[in-house]
Amino acid sequence: MNEFLMPQEASNPLPTPARADGPQLEHDDVLMRELTGISDADVEALSAAPAPGASVPERGTELHGRIAGQSGDGVFIETGLRSQVLVPLAQFGGNGTPENGKEVDVVIAKYDSSSDLLHANLKGAVVSGDVDSLMQGTMINARAIGMIKGGLEMQIGKLRAFLPASHVDTHRVKDISEYLGQTLRCEIIELGKDRRNIIVSRKKIVQQERAEAREKLLADLAPGQEYDGTVKNLAEFGAFVDIGGIHGLVHVSDMRWTPVEKPSDVVSEGDKVRVKVLKVNRERNRISLGLKQVTPDPWTDVDQRFPEGTQLAVRVVKLAPYGAFAEVTEGVTGLIPTSEMSWDNRPVNPAEFVEVGRVVDVKVLNVDMKRRRIGLSMKQRVEDPWAGLAEAFPANSIMTGKVTKNLEFGALVELKAGVEGLVHISELAHAHVRAVEDVVKIGDEVTVKVLGVDLEKRRVSLSIRGAIERPAPVEPPAGEGARSVPSAAPVKPDKPKRKKPLRGGLASHFEW
Repeated sequence: MNEFLMPQEASNPLPTPARADGPQLEHDDVLMRELTGISDADVEALSAAPAPGASVPERGTELHGRIAGQSGDGVFIETGLRSQVLVPLAQFGGNGTPENGKEVDVVIAKYDSSSDLLHANLKGAVVSGDVDSLMQGTMINARAIGMIKGGLEMQIGKLRAFLPASHVDTHRVKDISEYLGQTLRCEIIELGKDRRNIIVSRKKIVQQERAEAREKLLADLAPGQEYDGTVKNLAEFGAFVDIGGIHGLVHVSDMRWTPVEKPSDVVSEGDKVRVKVLKVNRERNRISLGLKQVTPDPWTDVDQRFPEGTQLAVRVVKLAPYGAFAEVTEGVTGLIPTSEMSWDNRPVNPAEFVEVGRVVDVKVLNVDMKRRRIGLSMKQRVEDPWAGLAEAFPANSIMTGKVTKNLEFGALVELKAGVEGLVHISELAHAHVRAVEDVVKIGDEVTVKVLGVDLEKRRVSLSIRGAIERPAPVEPPAGEGARSVPSAAPVKPDKPKRKKPLRGGLASHFEW
């Protein structure tokens, strides 16, 4: 890449030759006397000085102009000055001949008196690493060649520079070693008097590059496009993803085709993801992105793959008070309601029948494509144990069963798989029972009498005391030594007692 050097400007004006008052001096004597006290730098500056009356911009001066033409590897810029401004062609990106009339900004590098040309660089253009071409604000290409305390050692041609770790990017980089061996575009932010202590930065360049990339990306952004991005941070409602300087939101509902409780179940900060643009609001600078939309919609033909009546095995993924969610296929979940877990009509806790991760056999009850819902049933994969129960367990028959649960008002006894009957607390024993646990405990094998079967309500009433003979009353001993017992007073006929409902409300749901 071409660059131009600007010699040091003369700091001391040349003295005006004095007029001789005496005899004419020899030419050499006059010349020696007039040059006394003038340094080599003054002589060099004098040779590079413009013609009398001409105004030459200082090195580093920024000028605005238009492209006037091209000559060889240089481009002439018209700035309104008497001297022409020449900029290296290579600084225009090498994309052919620059367009005449195009406005550009340049920075003066030096003045060449022999050709009366002002050599300049495009503002922001990268120049080489020659000492005389460097100044504060100059853009240069530097290669990271090593790590030193606090940053990176950079090579600029034959020169060395320092890139502080805090200036490698706009944010703090955890591991700057990843830049080793890379050539980076930097800006000189500090230059020693001897132009040897050079400090460079990438902050402004990175900010500018990202701003330009953001503007271009935002202008080109449209729904349906896909981008690779990085998860920057998480919120309760979703994740923000950087897709090239622009942050978009992936709402939690757009992370998976299956329900997601929280974003951290799907992604983490720093994850590389592929997203699809869903909506673009340029006025509010808001972009909606989707993760699940980059994968095929698993619901496309669910009603054809799993029609009503299909029998299959599913894996339980979540429990709820009203049932269990199970994965039918990848991206598709169905609901097993509590009412479809067992043939028993009593209230069901899903945890009694299934657990997360368990595989169960189900039957498809219905498919709602519009609402994306599938109804599943566990109980319909097995025979209804209540079918023909009235004939199998007639009233007054004696059966055996196992106590499965104790309630405040009685005990549940399993008569067969899927069929439980209730022994009310009043039917546990002939004597008064204060607590169910005083008579039976969970797991006990008991003999019961069937009081009745209600197939419609799927209830069986049982009695333990009905299966046990009532103990005979104890008679007082008879004989001579027997103590005489006074005759009892006449017994008044008992008043009919008011019938009260028993605890649990299950004493009167059968009428025999």
